[in-house]
Amino acid sequence: MLGSLRFRLPALFLLGVVLSGLVASLIAIRFFQSYNHARAVDELRSESVGIVRLYARQSGAAIVPLASLEHAIGGDKIFYVPAFKGAQIFQPIPRLPATTIDVAKLGNGPAKTLDLRVDEKHSVLVKKKRQVRVTERHYLAVAQPLYLGDPPNAQLLGALVVAKPTSQLRSRSITLIERLAIAFGGGVIVAGLLGVYLTRRITRPLLALSAAADEVAGGNYGVEVPKPVGSDENRASHVEFQRHGREARRV
Repeated sequence: MLGSLRFRLPALFLLGVVLSGLVASLIAIRFFQSYNHARAVDELRSESVGIVRLYARQSGAAIVPLASLEHAIGGDKIFYVPAFKGAQIFQPIPRLPATTIDVAKLGNGPAKTLDLRVDEKHSVLVKKKRQVRVTERHYLAVAQPLYLGDPPNAQLLGALVVAKPTSQLRSRSITLIERLAIAFGGGVIVAGLLGVYLTRRITRPLLALSAAADEVAGGNYGVEVPKPVGSDENRASHVEFQRHGREARRV
C-alpha cells in the first residue's frame, strides 16, 4: 500500500504543498513582524512629539493627568529620564534611572528607539495580606528630548519616554499566526482532496491495463480495456496495448 503509486503520488503532491505553505507562512510572519515593529515605532514617535510639546508648555504651570493621557494614546506608558541630578518637571511621571539613556546626546539628535525593561511594583493580596511584588516588563520605547523655554535659551530637562508593551506586538503576531494556521489547514485539506482525485484519474487506467495484461498472459487475447479520457500518456498506452492485442490474436 505505502509503496504503491496510488499512495506515493498524493503523498508527494501533499508534501510539496505543505513545504511551500510552510515557507510562505514563515516569510509572511517575518515580514509582518518587521512591519509591525516599524509601525509601532512610528506611532511612538508621533505620540512622543505631541506629549513633549504638551509637557513643555505645562511644566511648572499645571498638572497633566497622566492616567488620562496614557489612556488617550492607547495604554502606552510614559516615563521621564532626568538630564542631570535634581532635574524636575513637576509632573507625576514615573522616573527612570539617568543611565537609561544619554540625554545629552539625545538632545542633539532625533528621537531614539529603546529596548526598555522596567521593574514595576504592584500590590497583591496573599492570605488576606497585601504584599508588594516587583515584575519586570519589556517595552518597545522611543525617547524624545524635553526642553523648557524657547530656543536659543531652552534648557534640556531630560527625556520623555513613550513605551509600548512588547506583549501587544506579540499578540498581533499570534493573531496572524492563528489566521495563517487556519488558512494553511484549509489549503492542506483542499490539496489532499485534489491529490486523491488526480491520483485516481492517473492510476485507474494503469490498473485497468495491468488487469488486462494478466488476462492476456492467461490466454484471453480478446480482452477489452476501457478507453481512457483525454489524450495523455494513458491514452497512448491504451492504443499500444490494443495494437499488441490485435497482433497477438492474428498469431
